[in-house]
Amino acid sequence: MVLKTIIFDFDDTLIFSTQQHVESFKSAANKYGLSINEKEITKLFGKPVLEILKQVFPDINTSQLEKIKDEKEKRYEEIIQEKKPKLLKGVTQLLQYLSKHDFNIGILSSDSIVNIKLILEKNKISNYFDKIMGSEDSKSHKPQPNGLLKIAKKMKSRADECIYIGDSKYDMMAACNANMIGIGVATGHYSKTELKSQGASIVFDDLTEVFEFMESSKILDQCIRLK
Repeated sequence: MVLKTIIFDFDDTLIFSTQQHVESFKSAANKYGLSINEKEITKLFGKPVLEILKQVFPDINTSQLEKIKDEKEKRYEEIIQEKKPKLLKGVTQLLQYLSKHDFNIGILSSDSIVNIKLILEKNKISNYFDKIMGSEDSKSHKPQPNGLLKIAKKMKSRADECIYIGDSKYDMMAACNANMIGIGVATGHYSKTELKSQGASIVFDDLTEVFEFMESSKILDQCIRLK
């Protein structure tokens, strides 16, 4: 096995966007006379917006939920235009390392591709990524493996040549289902224990630790053993 492709989740893996997402969810729900509890939605982060809304409001029909989703996305875009989400600790350092060592670098996220590209541009890291896939690019989403397998194919890589780095249990479940190595980072709403229990091969506190692991060890040998 030769590892050549690193795929990242986006929200709460590369950028800290929790408050922006929570605010936009609440704003959209309020517009339609509904309320959302922050803890209720953050435990579902990692899923697409519509899937989150379906779980939070199981008695509301899909057409109405689509309207709430569209309002949420509109409000989120307005918020990130006003104040960009910040990069998490270690992001630039790790991306520089991966680029220097000729890894293919991609993003697979449940966020929309428009939002992803906007935030990458605002933080001036767009140039590091070879492929980006958002919620609109796959019909089935994490924890299903389809999105990961699709982006791997686009990056001309087999699943066993890829690592997926993410902060949620859905990321780790998707990595397992795609037969990829899953590296968990406890930068979102899931503990290291939860990430490990859902299939992470190894877990870290943040991307600085991932960088240090990659730099200080023979990553190929390490990951072969993880596999």
